[in-house]
Amino acid sequence: MKFKSYIPVVLLGAVSLASCQDDMETFDNKVYTTATDPVTTVYVKDNTTEATGYVQAGMAKNEAAPVQITFGVNPSKVSDYNSIYSMEAELLPASHYTIPDPVGVIPAGGNVTDRIAVEFFDLQGLDMSKIYVLPVSIVSSPFESLNNNTYYFVVRESSLINVVANLAKNGATYSEAVSYTHLRAHETRHDL
Repeated sequence: MKFKSYIPVVLLGAVSLASCQDDMETFDNKVYTTATDPVTTVYVKDNTTEATGYVQAGMAKNEAAPVQITFGVNPSKVSDYNSIYSMEAELLPASHYTIPDPVGVIPAGGNVTDRIAVEFFDLQGLDMSKIYVLPVSIVSSPFESLNNNTYYFVVRESSLINVVANLAKNGATYSEAVSYTHLRAHETRHDL
């Protein structure tokens, strides 16, 4: 008698599982940036005048035709960067960067664009007492973009470390190494 009362529940569970499997196959395609870490720091040293960073986009599933994705600078993301990373960075002035070819293409049957160059130049002309950020986002795509659609290029002065610890006169003493076998033998005798 009890067995008959469980049959509708089991059938309902089986139907639910089957319908979930169908949903896994029919999701809408999305585009996103492929970076595991969306922040790249460009350190400016005394002799640094230019640098190159890269962006790249991917999508969840293959398409039968090529897909064009366009990247562009997104000034509204500066405040997002500052709040996420507790910084007070400023937008990098337009006179110090260019994206020569901002359009990437995901080939038919593929999932990722080629790397797209973001070029930085005249870095010595920046006020290095400040930290600059350049948010580069996916600005155009035939598919909806996920939340992780922005790269942050941080331009800042390189830290100069000119103090090195003197290890010659540190007060440490050297003793001969004791072998592991010797230690184990000592522990064994000690336990007896």
